[in-house]
Amino acid sequence: MIRKRLSCIALLVATMFSFSACSTKSKNTSEVQAQKETPTELTIASFTLSDTPKDLQLVQDEVNKITLEKINAKINWQVIPVGSWTQKINLMLASGEKLDLLPVQGANFSSSVSKGQIIALDDLLDKYGQGIKEAVGQDYLKAGRINGKQYAVPPVKSMASGYGLKIRKDYASKYNISTNKVNSLEDFTAIFKTIKDKEPDTTILLMQPGKTLTIVDRAAGLDLLGDGFGVLLNGGADLKVVDWFETPQYAAMLNTVRNWYTSGYIMKDVATNTQPISNLLKAGKGVAYFGAITANTAASESLTNGVELVEIPLIDAFSTSSNAQQVQWAIPLNSKTPDKAMQFLNLMYTDSKVVNLMDYGIEGKHYVKTAEGTIDYPEGINAKTQTYSNMPFLLGNQFISYVWKGGSVDAYKREAEFNKAAKKSKAMGFSFVASSVQTELAALNSVTDQYKVGLESGTLDPVKVLPEFIAKLKTAGIDKVIAEKQKQLDEWIKTNK
Repeated sequence: MIRKRLSCIALLVATMFSFSACSTKSKNTSEVQAQKETPTELTIASFTLSDTPKDLQLVQDEVNKITLEKINAKINWQVIPVGSWTQKINLMLASGEKLDLLPVQGANFSSSVSKGQIIALDDLLDKYGQGIKEAVGQDYLKAGRINGKQYAVPPVKSMASGYGLKIRKDYASKYNISTNKVNSLEDFTAIFKTIKDKEPDTTILLMQPGKTLTIVDRAAGLDLLGDGFGVLLNGGADLKVVDWFETPQYAAMLNTVRNWYTSGYIMKDVATNTQPISNLLKAGKGVAYFGAITANTAASESLTNGVELVEIPLIDAFSTSSNAQQVQWAIPLNSKTPDKAMQFLNLMYTDSKVVNLMDYGIEGKHYVKTAEGTIDYPEGINAKTQTYSNMPFLLGNQFISYVWKGGSVDAYKREAEFNKAAKKSKAMGFSFVASSVQTELAALNSVTDQYKVGLESGTLDPVKVLPEFIAKLKTAGIDKVIAEKQKQLDEWIKTNK
């Protein structure tokens, strides 16, 4: 009888444990399931040349409908005007504020790596970023590598360019100006003289305002190796780092530009002008300007500037690390969910719905499709009254987005082919880490701020001023920077043969 009771008690206890275990298991399963279903919240940042778009929240909500379904995540998107970008992002990075994706620009890339602000992406790309790798391609991915590790990825956009003159088509036709490729900067002199002789009161050559002008550097086809203090000649075909400002070629080009200025070909207020070229062209205040040449620049810049342009090439298309490093996407150390950040970044390179939303907004509200297959503002909306605009070249893969009205429907296909065919600098993928020469670079930038615009706009006489410029660069430490750059490049070459 006692044994029977004990057996019953034992059975009851076992049953209780069984129910308890089942209950615990059920509870744990429910918690795990709930945890899986909780979306990850990602904070991403990007910059804009204008104000934060009014309808950003509406667009963000539409993006989140896609991301919740595809990667169980939603974004908090901060679009920051470029004027306050640096201050805002530096504060976020320094304070440890939540931030999962951001673009890094130019020279800031290597310094962000040196400061430990962004993380290596190699494993994340292998697991979640195959679409990025395929879209960008190995040649241009190299630009995001430092010391053998991938820290950033460039957006898919125009990655290469030639260089030459953009001239109003009506003037080219009127004076029978050939658009065949020329061989030197000096060859443009005859074109300018032809126009000036016929129309002496006409300003011919416009130049973009800014701290530094790049006409001479770009016309020489240099690999600037980031900062331009120590460059590679011939588009990076030569791997010897030289002081560009001491070369006979630089002096000859300055003399050419000086001749243009004294002959009245260049706008007289070039050194102090603050008006963008597009404004001057629309106002009929100039005929031509120098700029990058790609598969689509003639059409797109004609649209932007409100006047039809033709191009006269000087430099064949080539690409350097600087092209790809103008802006790249990175995951900050602040991110607590870098895997999800990479999954969202992958959508920015592979999902056309996500890309078009981020680039252009909501169809029917912010844009409409045209019969030609491009897109345009809806009826009653224009550039001044639109409530959403962004920077398509920045936001992932531009080549899977729509083409705006005025462009060719196959524009991005042609741009992709242009990128592929362009010559690559032998130093493609090299990134100069400037941490050991920061003092020298600060001094060098101060010197170029003082001299470069004046010399390269023709307002200063290079015969008198160039020797002074070179001497001050020497004093500021340009030789030390060049030596350090050559040392790092030589080491990079050994490991990237």
